[in-house]
Amino acid sequence: AIRAATIPVVSGVGHETDVTLADLAADLRAPTPTAAAELVAPATGAELQALDRHVRALARRVSGALDTEAQRLDRLAQRLSRPGESVLRRAQALASLRHRLDSSLIRSVAGERARMLAAAARLGHAFELRRTHLTHRLEAAALHLRALDPDRVLARGFAMLVDEVGRPVTSIVGLARGTTVSARLADGEASLRVESTTPSAR
Repeated sequence: AIRAATIPVVSGVGHETDVTLADLAADLRAPTPTAAAELVAPATGAELQALDRHVRALARRVSGALDTEAQRLDRLAQRLSRPGESVLRRAQALASLRHRLDSSLIRSVAGERARMLAAAARLGHAFELRRTHLTHRLEAAALHLRALDPDRVLARGFAMLVDEVGRPVTSIVGLARGTTVSARLADGEASLRVESTTPSAR
C-alpha cells in the first residue's frame, strides 16, 4: 500500500531498534514521528520571511514598471504642443492602479501570514498530543520490563538453577544423586549437590 500510494509517504515509527518494511517502502524514513513532521513541515518563520522577500521584490518590479510608464507618458506629453486630457487620464489611471496593487499585496500577505500561523499552531498541538501518547507508551513498556526483570524475581526469594555447562535446569529429569548444580540468588551464587529428587504431584 505504501509503494502504491500516489502521494509521498514518510515513515516515522520511532523508538524501535529494528528497521520495518514500512521504513524500506516509504519515500523517506525518519527516526521518530516528530522528526518526520519536521522534515515535511518547513519552519514557519523561514516561510514567512521568504514570502515577505517575494512580496517586496514583486512590489519593486511593479513600482519600477509603473514609474517607467509614467516617465514615458511625461515625455510624450512634453513632446505634444498641447498636452491632452488623455495623457492626464492615463497618469491618473496608473496612480490608481498602483494604489490598488499595493492594497491587494498587503491583504494577500496578511492572509497568507494568518493561515501559516494557524497551521503552525495546529501542527504544534498535534506534536504535543503525539509526544504525550508516546511518552505514556514508553512508561508502560518500562513498567512491564521492570516486572519481568529476573533480578526482581530473585529478590522475592526465588533462585535460578544451571547445570555444569550453564544451561538452565527446568526439570528434575537428569538430576541424578550427586549431580552438581549452581543456584543464582539475589546476592550471589551457590554450588549445590543433589541428594534426592521428588516428582511433583501433578
